Amino acid sequence: MECQIDLNPEIKKIENFRTLLEKYKDYKSCIRDIKISTVLGQKCLFEIEDIDPPLVCYFSDKFVVWEDILLNQSAILISKISFKIDTDLSIIELNITYKILDTKMGKLIFELQNLEIPIPIKPKVINSQVVGFYIDSESTQLIA
Repeated sequence: MECQIDLNPEIKKIENFRTLLEKYKDYKSCIRDIKISTVLGQKCLFEIEDIDPPLVCYFSDKFVVWEDILLNQSAILISKISFKIDTDLSIIELNITYKILDTKMGKLIFELQNLEIPIPIKPKVINSQVVGFYIDSESTQLIA
């Protein structure tokens, strides 16, 4: 499954994703290439496909470090993050590709998708840095 992530104006720069992205291989060389492209006046696409450590989403905006993750409480696993970046290093579009986990929460997501209810995935922000993603159940009253 793929979805586009809506970004607040405060976190529309690629620099706001540094904390999240710097732990993935090739991050530094990709950022260097992005900066070169933007200096040359070109928009670019930046993708991370081998996400390790994995990113999982909960029905909560509470940030959880990987060591504390309980997979049975997770709903989805993010397998790819794609950024379309403008010449001023702002993010034009952010998409994630994910798979639904075979957990209690994952089954809830599956049922919601079968009912064609949108799944509101949002970035978790701490000190102007995106540190992960979560499923915003409060904004849509998904879970009572």
